Amino acid sequence: MLQQVPTPWGSEVVDIYCLENGKIAEHWDVRHPVPTQYSST
Repeated sequence: MLQQVPTPWGSEVVDIYCLENGKIAEHWDVRHPVPTQYSST
């Protein structure tokens, strides 16, 4: 399991579900620490 270091801003979390016949067939989750600084491009 991936160990993530907490940041002052917390984490962004996305849950993605694939449904078949009204039931959950697949589930993915993505967690990413929110950066404390953003770069402007």
